[in-house]
Parts: sequence; structure tokens; C-alpha cells
Amino acid sequence: HWRVDTVGHNGALQTGAVWSFSTAPEPAMIYVDTTKNGNGSSWPDAYPELQQALAAASANTEIWWAEGTTKPTTTSDRAVSFDLKTDVAIYGGFPTGGGNGEFEARNPDAYVTVLSGDLNGDDGPDFTNRTDNSYHVVTAIAISNAIDSSALLDGVRIRKGQADYDASA
Repeated sequence: HWRVDTVGHNGALQTGAVWSFSTAPEPAMIYVDTTKNGNGSSWPDAYPELQQALAAASANTEIWWAEGTTKPTTTSDRAVSFDLKTDVAIYGGFPTGGGNGEFEARNPDAYVTVLSGDLNGDDGPDFTNRTDNSYHVVTAIAISNAIDSSALLDGVRIRKGQADYDASA
């Protein structure tokens, strides 16, 4: 708390209002690097998969993701997607290993991060073999939790979804 006092034109001290200042807490950090196999606590100990980081993320979290491609699931379940979360920011485009560990090491054009719906890794030219791809690679719809504009996905390419689900079937 701060109180701002001033000296009036007559030289008398005038007690001012009390001001409160607060700063937002530093975000929790989670790291993803497909070449690692850790717990997400640092670049050397990064999670290998984005889904692990999303599961561990809570409000006021930043996920820094090193170049590479990941899929929503290792199974053939086409309904699984990457679900964005309120107040969680995902930043792709870091070099493998995190570079110098600073945000400025990020360059999404040079260090490409891809969310791929090609679950079997068999897509061919002219959109062949896509019928087994994820319905939705990324979703920003919350079934059980509210989601708002604080969910952020930045510096990431989304590829190879196949939204051909027939709800009437």
C-alpha cells in the first residue's frame, strides 16, 4: 500500500489517498520438447508430448513448446483433440532444447511446431488416406469448464484434421 501526500500552496502537508498496487503473479512454466522424456519442469526435463503439458496446466500457465510434430493421441480415437484451457498460453516455435531458455529464442518460422491430426502418419498427396484422421485437431470448447479469450495458441501450425463426423449415424 502506498499513501500519496502532497504539500499544499500554503506549505501544509495534505494527507492523500491510500493506493494499493498489485502485480500479476509470474505464470507457471511448462516445457515441451519431443526429444525429451521428463516432467515438464525445464527444457532439459521437458514433457515429450503437448497433451501431458495440457493435463498438468492450470490457470496462469505458459507452455513453451520446442519444434516438432505431435498428435492428439497415440491411439486411433479420432474424437481426441488438443483442448485449449482458460488462462493457459501455448507458445510454439522454440528450438529443440529451448535455445538460450529465453522467450526471444522463439522463432515459429524457423522452429516449426505442428499439431497434426494424421493419427496413422499415412496421409498421401491429394488428400488420400485422411479418413482415419482426427475430427478436430484443436478444440476451444469446454464441456465441463468455461473457456474464454485468455486461452492462447501462438506460433503453432495445425494440420490434417478430417471433420467428417456424422452425428446422425
